[in-house]
Amino acid sequence: MTAINFSDYLVQFDGDLKRLHGLMHKHLSADVTLIAEMEEEQYLTGGKRLRAIVALLAGRLCAVPAAAADQTAIAIEFIHTATLLHDDVVDEAPMRRHLPAVARVYGNAAAILAGDFLYSRASQLLAQMNNLLLLQRVADATNKLAEGELLQLINRGKPDMEEKTYYSIIRRKTANLFSVAAAAAAIISERDDAPLSRYGEKLGIAFQLVDDCLDYEGEGATLGKKIGADFSEGKVTLPIILMLARVDAAKRTQLLQEWQQQETADNFAQTIALLNETGALTAVREIAQQNVQEAIVALDCYPDSETKATLIALAKSSINRQN
Repeated sequence: MTAINFSDYLVQFDGDLKRLHGLMHKHLSADVTLIAEMEEEQYLTGGKRLRAIVALLAGRLCAVPAAAADQTAIAIEFIHTATLLHDDVVDEAPMRRHLPAVARVYGNAAAILAGDFLYSRASQLLAQMNNLLLLQRVADATNKLAEGELLQLINRGKPDMEEKTYYSIIRRKTANLFSVAAAAAAIISERDDAPLSRYGEKLGIAFQLVDDCLDYEGEGATLGKKIGADFSEGKVTLPIILMLARVDAAKRTQLLQEWQQQETADNFAQTIALLNETGALTAVREIAQQNVQEAIVALDCYPDSETKATLIALAKSSINRQN
């Protein structure tokens, strides 16, 4: 696969994202000054908006009216941002998108309620589109998101979590929303949505796998969050699972015992060293690349076009990033 730098690749969507930002600002209008303040500070409309880009591109692939694609993209982004607001309360996260987390600035109650506002506004936008199937699919994806959060919560601090449980979490937490973002256009245009749904799912899995590697590889200034955040929060991700499977039984027992104690800088440094020694990070990136290839294959049923090529390039670039 040709390496495409993710940040450089996203520049071509600046015009689309500026348009969406203006529409999001309009839809966030409320008689509550706190919402306006959060929006002004980019807490409610920031980020890469990759799910929105997927929804827009899928809309063009399926010849969906631009207004419908925009509205779908905005609703999906509102849902995604709402999950982040709630996640940061649960995780007690200090940073999000290069800014102090909303809960740190405004308090947990405000962060939770702002997330609720975004969820309900997304529901309003989708209801206005008068497409029951689309509404049902997005509602299902949102419910899966909640399931994923709960599944992750009950497995927090369990470093011996099974690989199948990890995939069950990320399919619910990440892949589902990517999947419906891609499938929405096919649903609106009354086409078979399975290929685009698969494209979105595989892209979402690949994106999450790279995120999990970056928790051990990246730099805080680039990521916009503390390096090792997953590790310190007791979140077990695929790099850790694969690393534990590659060390001997004695080392595995030692690591599990140490991780059950309070996290320290020494523990984290040792973990990074072992992730590199065992090749776990490399293996996870290879799995991410396999998922990208599966996402691309899912588009085979669509004729070649500039939009299809853009979706393929987007998938390829998603694993070549530093944030």
